[in-house]
Formats: sequence, structure tokens, C-alpha cells
Amino acid sequence: MARRSSLPGRSASEIRALYDIAIMSGISITLLGIVVTMFLAFAEASSRPYGHWISGQVFF
Repeated sequence: MARRSSLPGRSASEIRALYDIAIMSGISITLLGIVVTMFLAFAEASSRPYGHWISGQVFF
């Protein structure tokens, strides 16, 4: 039976390592985006504490 590989010339463990790195990079970028969004929201809420952010009057 023929063996197919998505990346020719690489072993299965190398391909798995590349996929693991790609997945961890995506998760890290997502978590970083969540943290930055929360930081910006809290910073904006502390500078304008009268509900402008919740009502949609403040954009960042």
C-alpha cells in the first residue's frame, strides 16, 4: 500500500510537531487577543465610568 504524506521528505513525528506548534500558536494568539480586549475594556471603563462602553458610545 502506498504511503502518503502531506509534507514530502518529513517523518510523521516531524509533521506532528509542526501541527502541534501551529495549534499552540493559534491558541496563544487567541488568548492574547482576549487578554488585550479585556484590558482595553477595563481601561476604558475606568476612564469613563458612566456606562459609555456598555451603551456603545465608546469605541476603541
